[in-house]
Amino acid sequence: MKLTYPLRGFAIVTLLVAAIATNVACSPAKTEVAAEQSEAGVVKVVADFKTAWESQNYDAMIDLSMPQPLLDQIIKQSGAPPDTSPEELSREIKKMMAGVLAQAKIIELSIDTDSASIMTSPTGRKHALVPSVTIVDVQGTRIRSTNSYLAFADNGRWFLTDSSSPESFEMLKVAFPDLSGLTIPEPKMEVISQ
Repeated sequence: MKLTYPLRGFAIVTLLVAAIATNVACSPAKTEVAAEQSEAGVVKVVADFKTAWESQNYDAMIDLSMPQPLLDQIIKQSGAPPDTSPEELSREIKKMMAGVLAQAKIIELSIDTDSASIMTSPTGRKHALVPSVTIVDVQGTRIRSTNSYLAFADNGRWFLTDSSSPESFEMLKVAFPDLSGLTIPEPKMEVISQ
């Protein structure tokens, strides 16, 4: 199976590098998470993601950033057969990540949980925009990407996704309609050295 992801150029680098993305009905479930659990959930999912990132544990990164409804959307939009197993999808995503990481070296990944504020969707889902800065080196050119991750609870678990590109946010809105009213700050990219 070969996945074709609907992103091109640096957007795919940002999505896969900064945040890695079955057949379950996607009705917006009400997720009850206490306020103190929300803050702790955001801090924990960010810490777990950074640990997975630093150890290049792609399985953990995928598990932390792609809840099942989002995986369903990726399978659907990639043109993969609907019976694609999570293992097959995971293998393909890991191949894509390895290809991206061969072209771009992450110099710095900073995710600011202190600046995150917990919000609640119309269905009660807790979520937070978490500012981040990623500096990558692409063939000798350093690029700083400033954007916001989206941390959110689904079925009692917290996930951390990069929904800063319009394509990734559209997939998220289909998978989680209760988050569609959210405004994601536009990412900023700048060349900082050549």
